[in-house]
Amino acid sequence: SKNQVVLFHGLLRSYKGIEFLLQSFAQLLNNKPDAMLVIAGSGGKEYIRNLRILVEQLHIPAKNILLHCHYIPIETLPKYFYSADVVVFPYQHIYQSGALLTAIGLKRAVITTNVGGFPEIIENNVTGKLIEFGNVSQFVDAMIELLSSEQQRETYARNVFEKVNSQQSWKNIAQTATDFYSQIMDENFNE
Repeated sequence: SKNQVVLFHGLLRSYKGIEFLLQSFAQLLNNKPDAMLVIAGSGGKEYIRNLRILVEQLHIPAKNILLHCHYIPIETLPKYFYSADVVVFPYQHIYQSGALLTAIGLKRAVITTNVGGFPEIIENNVTGKLIEFGNVSQFVDAMIELLSSEQQRETYARNVFEKVNSQQSWKNIAQTATDFYSQIMDENFNE
């Protein structure tokens, strides 16, 4: 059977929860022994070395993980995202993520932590899976659920794509701005 792929893409930084991801993925292998984790992005040498040590300490087999710890050219990004069944964003804190918008634009199912702007986009069990940072069992359950159901992945991917495209369309942005300025004009000139 085809390996089911979990993708993390982005700059490799500690606040992005990659250690949390590795701990959770190690547990996932008990249920999904053929799952594959792809970590793609650039980061500091020391941090990457520590990630490799953690992979060994967690006994994640080489056949289950690909560490592409270098800059990923934009023209090869779609290959990574299209090969993924699930794209994960296990961040400890964040304001917003370009990688999340890339995953959504390429219609991939996502799992994010409930930090920063993520809950504005990801509604749990509607547009993806929203988990608590550090909750390994919740993260494992979310990965199992999505890796076990292609239909669920497609539904979440479609729902979040439609949500972002309707909320963030230029027409809606223009309407919001127009409404705001109309409200200010009414308040200032109708006193």
